[in-house]
Amino acid sequence: MFASAVKKLFTKKKVNDQAVLTILYGGQSGNSAFLAKEAKKYLQKNNFIPRVVNMAKYDFQQLEGEEHLLMLVSTHGEGEPPEAASRFYRFLFSEEAPRLDRLNFAVCGLGDSSYEHFCQTGKDMDRRLHELGGTRLFDRVDCDVEFHQSAAQWLSGILAVLQNHGGAKTETLQIEADTQRKTFQAVVRQKFRLNTGSDSATFHVVLSVDHRDFSYQPGDSISIIPRNPDLLVQLVLRRLGYTEDVEVNYDDDSHSFQWLLTHAFELTTLSRGLLRRYQAVSKSAGLEALLADEKELNRYLKNHDVADLFADFPSQAGPGELVSIFRKLQARLYSIASSPRIHPGEVHLTVKQVCFSNRGREREGACSSYLNQRLVPGESLPIQVVPNEQFRLPAKPDVPVIMVGAGTGVAPFRAFMQERAQQQIPSKNWLFFGEKRQQYDFLYREDWAGWLSNRRLSRLDLAFSRDRDEKVYVQHKIRQEESTFFEWLDQGAHVYVCGSVAMGHAVRETIRELVALAGNLSDRESENYLNSLMEEGRWHMDVY
Repeated sequence: MFASAVKKLFTKKKVNDQAVLTILYGGQSGNSAFLAKEAKKYLQKNNFIPRVVNMAKYDFQQLEGEEHLLMLVSTHGEGEPPEAASRFYRFLFSEEAPRLDRLNFAVCGLGDSSYEHFCQTGKDMDRRLHELGGTRLFDRVDCDVEFHQSAAQWLSGILAVLQNHGGAKTETLQIEADTQRKTFQAVVRQKFRLNTGSDSATFHVVLSVDHRDFSYQPGDSISIIPRNPDLLVQLVLRRLGYTEDVEVNYDDDSHSFQWLLTHAFELTTLSRGLLRRYQAVSKSAGLEALLADEKELNRYLKNHDVADLFADFPSQAGPGELVSIFRKLQARLYSIASSPRIHPGEVHLTVKQVCFSNRGREREGACSSYLNQRLVPGESLPIQVVPNEQFRLPAKPDVPVIMVGAGTGVAPFRAFMQERAQQQIPSKNWLFFGEKRQQYDFLYREDWAGWLSNRRLSRLDLAFSRDRDEKVYVQHKIRQEESTFFEWLDQGAHVYVCGSVAMGHAVRETIRELVALAGNLSDRESENYLNSLMEEGRWHMDVY
C-alpha cells in the first residue's frame, strides 16, 4: 500500500524540487490548528512546501486536483464534525464529490475516548476519501485528548514514507504542548447566581486580568483547568485505602497522591485508554470482559467516574503503579459573555452547575464546581483565551444578526450585544432564547430588557419549555416567525446558534425547512442554500 502511494506521490509536479502538500484542519478547541502549524514547520524543515488551510475556508473545486493531502479533524457531540469541518464533510459525502484517483492522503482524527463515537469524523473522512479513489499515504491515527505523542508518531511516519523514496534519513518529530497560547493569571472579582429558584444553578462569574497582552473578541472562549471536587478526591483515596500523605513520584518530582488527584488527574470522566491501562495493572477479569463488550463499555463510560472504577474492579496496585494509568486533568471551555469594549481587563462567564445522582451518590462537574463553589472573590486561577474564528460578528456593524441560544448558550450573545451597543451604529439584532421556566431561568433578563428598550435589540423571542403543557423550544419559535426570519436572511443576516448539539441539529433542520418553504426549494436545494450561507461566512454554530 505504501509503495503505491509513494510512487504516485513522486510522479507529481514539483516546485523547486520540493514536494507540495495541502494540510487541512478542522476543529473547535484549537488542537487541530495547532497540529497543522506543527506539521507545516516539520515538513518545511524537511524540504516540502506545505500549505495549511482551514476546512471552513477550503475551496471544494481544488479537491479534485489535490495530489497529497493531510487532514487533521476533531469530532464533536455524538460523532458529528465540528462546525469548521461540517461544510467540507457534507460536500465529501454528497453527489458533487469528485473522483480522487490522483490523491494520496492521510488522516489524523482528534477526539476523546470517553465518548462512544471516538474520532468518528476522522474515521468517516478516511473511509470516504478511500471510497472516492484516494490512496492512503499512511494509516489513520485516532488521537485521544493527550494527542501529542500519537500525532507526532503519525507525522514522523508520513515523513519516513516520503523520504524513504529517496533514501533520506528521517528526523523523529517531538510535539510539545502549545506554548503559543498565553496563560494569564485571573482573579475572581464577582460571582452570583443568575437563576435563584431554578432546579439547576447557573452562575455569573467575573474574572479580571491585569496584563497588557490580555485580549479577546466576542465569540471567543476561555480555557480553564479545574481542580477536582474534594469529596471525590477523598472517596478515591478511601477506595484505594491510601492516606492523604502518601508520596509518589510524578513528572520527575515528588507529590502527595492527594495533590495529584486534586490537581493533575482526570477523575470525573473515564476513557477507554484509562480502563485498558488499569486492567493491565489490576489484572481484573471483570474489567477485561467489560472492555470486550462495546455496548456495556459505552454505558459504563457515560455513567461512571474513577471512584466507581476502583470500587467495581478493586486492585492491590500501589500508588507508584497507579499514577501511570490516569489521564491528565483536561481544560474546560466556556464561552465569553462580555465585550472588552464594555469591560476592559475583565472576562465574564456563564457557568451551569453540573450535578446529578448515580448509584446513590451525588456527582459534580469538575470545573463547574470549581468555579461556582470552590473559588471565592480574591482568589486567582490560570486561564487561556481560545479564539473562535468561526463565531465572529460581521465585519460591518450594520449587518443584521440573528442569534439562537438555549441555556448557557446565550453567553456569547450577551457579548455580541455589548459590542454592538458600544459601536453606536444602528443595526438589526434578533435573539431567540430558550430555557425551562421564565420566572427563574431567564438568564440576563435585565440586559435583554434594556437593549429592547433602547432598540439595540430589534426582536426577542422566548421559548420556556416547562411553562406550559406542550413543550416549546427555540426551533418552534423560529417556525412561528418563518416569514420574517427568511426576510432577514434575504437582507443578508448572519445566523448564530449556540447551545447543545441536539438543539443545534433541531434549529438547523428547522431553518432548512423554512427556507425550502419560503423559496419553494427541494430538500437538496435548501441544503445547498445553507451551505452557501456557510461559504459566505453567514452561518455560525458553536454547540457542545
